[in-house]
Amino acid sequence: MPVCASPGVYVPRDTHGCDAAVLVRQHVDRFLEHVEEGSHAPLPDFVRDELRGFAVCGDFSQGFVRTACCRCGDELRVPFPCKGRGFCPSCMGRRMAEGAALLVDHVLPAVGYRQWVLSFSGPLAVRLGYDRELLAAVSGCLGRAVLRCGRRRVGRSRIGGGRVRRV
Repeated sequence: MPVCASPGVYVPRDTHGCDAAVLVRQHVDRFLEHVEEGSHAPLPDFVRDELRGFAVCGDFSQGFVRTACCRCGDELRVPFPCKGRGFCPSCMGRRMAEGAALLVDHVLPAVGYRQWVLSFSGPLAVRLGYDRELLAAVSGCLGRAVLRCGRRRVGRSRIGGGRVRRV
């Protein structure tokens, strides 16, 4: 067989064999039963789906794609991912990278950016995760505070024509 002109080494993620996936796979059914039987509120469907998806992420028995190099015939089998957004570190990282690349390449103008993060812990964090109206109100307060801060800084600077606006 001819040697490929541009060989590359692909190292697949081993999501299926990582310790976290093994633990979830072994205990997810018992955990979900325990939550359902106990006095706890039932888990939302999206949480159950994420856990079950993570348990089979990268499992060849769930399906895979087989590819072959046109030049050398070298074959590669890649298992299907769970495409989870909140639990699987492999799929979550890939989605974040793809989302960032899309924004940088096709959406955002080529200017400097600042990132502001507001985080909560405990019961308020849980409530914000389920109460969209409260989350919208809190996000609006943060947005207004950031705009006010930016406007004050631009006003004090000696930069001519500087402005801060909502995008």
